[in-house]
Amino acid sequence: MASNNNPERKGFTITWIIENFKYSKYSNGAGLESPTFVVDTMEETKWNLFFYPMFYAGHIEDAFIGLRRMSDCKGPPIIKIDCGCALFTDGCVSIQRNVTEKEFTKDSRVAFHSFTLNGISAEEREKSLPNGNLIFRIKMWKCSGEINNAGYCTARTHVGVEKNPPFGLSGILAL
Repeated sequence: MASNNNPERKGFTITWIIENFKYSKYSNGAGLESPTFVVDTMEETKWNLFFYPMFYAGHIEDAFIGLRRMSDCKGPPIIKIDCGCALFTDGCVSIQRNVTEKEFTKDSRVAFHSFTLNGISAEEREKSLPNGNLIFRIKMWKCSGEINNAGYCTARTHVGVEKNPPFGLSGILAL
């Protein structure tokens, strides 16, 4: 098996940007999913990413991100890949995880173990997340066969932010 660190090994890279993550108020068990994407260079398989942060007292204590092969995709019943995940904060890689020789059937998934984020508070999120965005980069390589051209895509998920009027003005605005 070729190394995931081999720069000449061609694969597929998706960058998932969760916009406005610094404002998120997700509860435990609630998560986000990326839009689906098709990897033409891996036999037209269809995938998405999922992210589940775990909060405690307003702080992110732990989190995990994963890769899912969709049930309605083309391609063989089983595909074996190597994959790696990186979390970016302050514009550079802060955490990396790798999974090797994982067999994906249709509608199967893998989680990149937990990312212990050591109690990132709202103030710390404000400082460490580029423009308030959480950024993951997933790289995928086929274990057998060659990929002639590297593939890339970017997916965005927007966390909606509700702006409330200053205290006392809501009654006036309703008039």
